[in-house]
Amino acid sequence: MSKPWKLPIKILLVGSCLLLPVTACSSPRNKNLQQQSITNQPLSTISPNVTTKNANQKFVVAEQSASQLTKVPGVRQANVLVTDRTAYVAVVLDKNLSLTADLENQISTQVKSVDPAIDKVYVSVNPDFVGRVNTYVSEVRSGRPISGLVNELSDVVYRLFPKAR
Repeated sequence: MSKPWKLPIKILLVGSCLLLPVTACSSPRNKNLQQQSITNQPLSTISPNVTTKNANQKFVVAEQSASQLTKVPGVRQANVLVTDRTAYVAVVLDKNLSLTADLENQISTQVKSVDPAIDKVYVSVNPDFVGRVNTYVSEVRSGRPISGLVNELSDVVYRLFPKAR
């Protein structure tokens, strides 16, 4: 007569032997790890008026606004770049003049009168900004590649007008 406890032990041993290979290759999971994946996204191309700060942002030269600004007393030369509903104005003033709040308001009013869609106008007489905007405008007019200038100009805009972000 066989002992009744041997059968359950044999079943337990055979079952363990069958399950051992399944669990042996599994390592404990670290719940803090996340799977990383690489997605194939198309490379964005830089068109002449697109900055790299924001793909939807475009710098468009506003010739008519710039032309009207030279009629404002004290403004010798101006260039205007528009992006969405914001205008960035680079101004060269007559000698011995500085950018006052009144003059800045006149410039803002003039720009908004030419393009009523503009909500904000940022004005600067900073020589670095004026120089870069002038270079940008002349390169756009001549049809030359401006991708490097767009990056520089965008950086200057974000430095000079931090509230415009």
